[in-house]
Amino acid sequence: METRYSILFFAKRSRMTAGKLVPIYLRVTINGKRFEISISRSILPSQWSIKSGKVKGLSDHAKSINEYLDLLRSQVHAYQYDILLDGKEFTVHSLREKWLGLGKRNHTLLETIRLHN
Repeated sequence: METRYSILFFAKRSRMTAGKLVPIYLRVTINGKRFEISISRSILPSQWSIKSGKVKGLSDHAKSINEYLDLLRSQVHAYQYDILLDGKEFTVHSLREKWLGLGKRNHTLLETIRLHN
Protein backbone atom coordinates (compact mmCIF):
# COMPACT_ATOMS: atom_id res chain seq x y z
CA MET A 1 0.00 0.00 0.00
CA GLU A 2 1.29 3.42 -0.94
CA THR A 3 1.69 5.90 1.90
CA ARG A 4 0.02 9.23 1.21
CA TYR A 5 1.15 12.21 3.22
CA SER A 6 0.94 15.97 3.18
CA ILE A 7 2.87 18.73 4.92
CA LEU A 8 1.11 21.90 6.05
CA PHE A 9 2.26 24.95 7.98
CA PHE A 10 -0.37 27.11 9.65
CA ALA A 11 -0.73 29.93 12.16
CA LYS A 12 -2.79 28.75 15.11
CA ARG A 13 -4.97 31.74 15.94
CA SER A 14 -6.53 30.03 18.97
CA ARG A 15 -3.13 30.22 20.72
CA MET A 16 -2.64 33.98 20.32
CA THR A 17 -0.22 35.42 22.89
CA ALA A 18 -0.66 38.59 24.93
CA GLY A 19 1.52 40.38 22.36
CA LYS A 20 -1.01 39.52 19.60
CA LEU A 21 1.37 36.99 18.04
CA VAL A 22 0.26 33.59 16.76
CA PRO A 23 2.50 30.51 16.81
CA ILE A 24 3.29 28.65 13.61
CA TYR A 25 2.62 24.92 13.58
CA LEU A 26 3.71 22.06 11.36
CA ARG A 27 1.11 19.42 10.52
CA VAL A 28 2.00 16.20 8.73
CA THR A 29 -0.97 14.06 7.70
CA ILE A 30 -0.12 10.44 6.90
CA ASN A 31 -2.95 8.26 5.61
CA GLY A 32 -5.51 10.49 7.32
CA LYS A 33 -3.78 10.65 10.73
CA ARG A 34 -2.13 13.85 11.94
CA PHE A 35 1.13 14.77 13.64
CA GLU A 36 1.14 18.38 14.78
CA ILE A 37 3.94 20.32 16.47
CA SER A 38 4.84 23.94 17.12
CA ILE A 39 7.92 25.17 15.30
CA SER A 40 8.68 27.72 18.05
CA ARG A 41 8.18 30.74 15.81
CA SER A 42 5.44 33.38 16.15
CA ILE A 43 4.21 36.16 13.87
CA LEU A 44 1.43 38.71 13.61
CA PRO A 45 -1.72 37.16 12.13
CA SER A 46 -1.72 39.69 9.27
CA GLN A 47 1.74 38.48 8.16
CA TRP A 48 0.58 34.90 7.49
CA SER A 49 -0.53 33.77 4.04
CA ILE A 50 -3.04 30.92 4.42
CA LYS A 51 -2.92 30.13 0.70
CA SER A 52 0.85 29.66 0.47
CA GLY A 53 1.44 28.49 4.04
CA LYS A 54 4.24 31.01 4.46
CA VAL A 55 4.97 34.44 5.86
CA LYS A 56 4.05 37.33 3.56
CA GLY A 57 6.58 39.90 2.48
CA LEU A 58 10.22 40.26 1.62
CA SER A 59 11.59 41.47 4.95
CA ASP A 60 14.56 39.70 6.51
CA HIS A 61 12.26 38.33 9.23
CA ALA A 62 9.84 36.87 6.67
CA LYS A 63 12.68 35.41 4.60
CA SER A 64 14.30 33.75 7.61
CA ILE A 65 11.05 32.14 8.77
CA ASN A 66 10.22 30.97 5.24
CA GLU A 67 13.69 29.45 4.89
CA TYR A 68 13.15 27.67 8.20
CA LEU A 69 9.81 26.33 6.95
CA ASP A 70 11.54 24.98 3.83
CA LEU A 71 14.18 23.36 6.03
CA LEU A 72 11.50 21.66 8.14
CA ARG A 73 9.71 20.46 5.00
CA SER A 74 12.92 18.85 3.74
CA GLN A 75 13.50 17.39 7.21
CA VAL A 76 10.16 15.57 7.03
CA HIS A 77 11.16 14.13 3.65
CA ALA A 78 14.55 13.07 5.04
CA TYR A 79 12.88 11.41 8.04
CA GLN A 80 10.55 9.54 5.70
CA TYR A 81 13.55 8.28 3.76
CA ASP A 82 15.36 7.24 6.98
CA ILE A 83 12.31 5.42 8.33
CA LEU A 84 11.81 3.51 5.09
CA LEU A 85 15.53 2.76 4.91
CA ASP A 86 15.31 1.22 8.40
CA GLY A 87 12.65 -1.14 7.04
CA LYS A 88 9.82 0.44 9.02
CA GLU A 89 6.48 1.67 7.78
CA PHE A 90 6.13 5.46 7.48
CA THR A 91 3.33 6.25 9.92
CA VAL A 92 2.43 9.09 12.27
CA HIS A 93 3.85 7.04 15.13
CA SER A 94 7.19 6.36 13.40
CA LEU A 95 7.51 10.02 12.34
CA ARG A 96 6.73 11.22 15.88
CA GLU A 97 9.39 8.88 17.29
CA LYS A 98 11.97 10.08 14.77
CA TRP A 99 11.08 13.77 15.17
CA LEU A 100 11.16 13.74 18.97
CA GLY A 101 14.12 11.37 19.20
CA LEU A 102 12.13 8.70 21.00
CA GLY A 103 13.15 5.07 20.74
CA LYS A 104 16.84 5.92 20.55
CA ARG A 105 19.00 3.98 22.94
CA ASN A 106 21.53 6.28 24.57
CA HIS A 107 24.60 4.56 25.93
CA THR A 108 26.16 5.44 29.22
CA LEU A 109 29.86 6.23 29.38
CA LEU A 110 30.67 2.77 30.73
CA GLU A 111 28.67 1.05 27.99
CA THR A 112 30.47 3.12 25.38
CA ILE A 113 33.86 2.14 26.80
CA ARG A 114 32.85 -1.54 26.85
CA LEU A 115 31.64 -1.33 23.25
CA HIS A 116 34.87 0.35 22.23
CA ASN A 117 37.11 -2.17 23.94
